[in-house]
Amino acid sequence: MNSIILSSFMAAFLATTSCQQKIRPSASSSDTTNIQTESKNGSTMENTTPSMSEVEEKNKFSLQIEPKVFNLGTIGKAKLTLTNNSKEAIMTGENYFVESYSAGSWKRIKAFDELVFIAIGYNIAPGKNREFEINLKVVPYNFIPGSYRVGKHVILSDKNQQNITAEFKVVN
Repeated sequence: MNSIILSSFMAAFLATTSCQQKIRPSASSSDTTNIQTESKNGSTMENTTPSMSEVEEKNKFSLQIEPKVFNLGTIGKAKLTLTNNSKEAIMTGENYFVESYSAGSWKRIKAFDELVFIAIGYNIAPGKNREFEINLKVVPYNFIPGSYRVGKHVILSDKNQQNITAEFKVVN
C-alpha cells in the first residue's frame, strides 16, 4: 500500500515538473569534466567544471547535520537540514545512510542499511529546506573516534537521483 502511494506521489511530482536542459558529459583528456548543455531549442554550450556531482552538491543542494561533533557517550539524535538552492523542486524521503572514513575512503556502514523507513516522498521547493530528525544509535553499531558522514537520496525533476552528504566527527 505504501509503495503504491509513494509511486503515485512520485509520478505526480515528476509529471508536474519539467527539465529545461539536458546535461551530457563529453569526452575530455583533462582532470575536469566537460559538460555539454543542450537547451530546448537545440543550441549547445560547453562548460568545464571540476565535477558535475561536486557542483550540484555544493551549489544546488546542501545537507547539514547538528551537532557536527559527538562524544562517544552521547551519540544519538541529530538534526539534518536539506536545502534546495536549485531552480527546480526536488524530492527526498525519510531514509538515510551512514558512512565511515577509513584508509583514505568512505565505507558504507551496513548496519544502517537494515533500518526500515516509511515510504513517503517530501517535495522541497526551490529556495526551501526541510529538517529531518535522525537517530544514530538505533542500530547495533559501535562507533569509534573518527570521521563519518550521513547521506540522503535526492530525486531531481528529470528523474535522476543523487546522494548528498554531511560530515560529522566522533571523539572520545
